[in-house]
Amino acid sequence: YYKFRIRTKAMTKSLTIGFVYNVRSKKYDEEFLKKYTEWDYPETIEAISGALEETGNKVIHIEADRHVFHKLEENKDKIDIAFNIAEYISKDLFGAENREALVPMLLEFLNIPYSGSGPQALINALDKAATKEIVSAYGVGTAAFQVVREYPFELDKRLKFPLVVKASCEGSSIALKQTSKVNNEEEL
Repeated sequence: YYKFRIRTKAMTKSLTIGFVYNVRSKKYDEEFLKKYTEWDYPETIEAISGALEETGNKVIHIEADRHVFHKLEENKDKIDIAFNIAEYISKDLFGAENREALVPMLLEFLNIPYSGSGPQALINALDKAATKEIVSAYGVGTAAFQVVREYPFELDKRLKFPLVVKASCEGSSIALKQTSKVNNEEEL
């Protein structure tokens, strides 16, 4: 776990950490939660919170739901740093390329320091095609790819089977299955 303390020669000051997260709760049905596999179980939330408190810090729990902006705004003067593990705040954002960046955007807007990557890095990282283009521009080798937006389509001549088919803007291997590896056009 992470230890958050500001150390000076004269003193050690504990921090107030705004812990921002999504929780898998029983208020959602199982079909809904299948889409939100990145949300954390209550036991995980409590374990992380306990680890943050164990280092002598105070933790303010902030569930990243549709009221997250108001919760952050209400607590912004109390929070020294936000520990953000939120993925997105709404079922309406599922599939949106910027969903993981929303909480960091709100934190920046409210001028609350936070852990983790900034909004642009999260947007780029979630978009696999953008990430491959960016790293390629810096000379990092990456496998050839093709973004397919409609079916039928013509397969790029640079691509050779076997191929892996995956959603272009998903994290945590969402929608990646054994059948995602295709060996020929029929499987594709």
